Amino acid sequence: MNQALETTNRDIRAILRFLEFLYREEYHHKLDQLSLTSIIPDLPTPDSIKIHQFKTEAHPGDALVIAKLSAEEEMTKAISQMEKTVSNYLDSLTVTFEAQVNYLKSFVNLGKFIYLRQTKDFAREGGYQDIDLIKSLRKIQSQKAEQSVTSGQKTESRKRQREKMVP
Repeated sequence: MNQALETTNRDIRAILRFLEFLYREEYHHKLDQLSLTSIIPDLPTPDSIKIHQFKTEAHPGDALVIAKLSAEEEMTKAISQMEKTVSNYLDSLTVTFEAQVNYLKSFVNLGKFIYLRQTKDFAREGGYQDIDLIKSLRKIQSQKAEQSVTSGQKTESRKRQREKMVP
């Protein structure tokens, strides 16, 4: 992924903090089960399953439909689990909504990194599209950004920055 080093370092720090939370809260100090896919599960997307994968089957069309439906169901379960885990993590933090938005940006970048191979196929089929899992993260991100504006936290933090400035 083409990102600035500063952005990558910010993402790495945010992801390591999230992994530390998972290590303590979700996995109860079981390090062998912890990985980046603990945050964003690496599952096949329904669009990445093609008919040529089922050429050896008696009915490749039926096998394709079943595989796509199964992948869609797994992805839906993974999205709801990921949303629950991310919201638990964000609720455990004592930071502003703006900081939560930055954490979510890091999680979106992790999702784009994990699904890089599968999203490259979309480029040939009419342009890049986010998969549903990343769309879900972006939706949470936009909600937090809206909460930041409506709660007044953004204005308060700007006032504090101005007060700390040396003339």
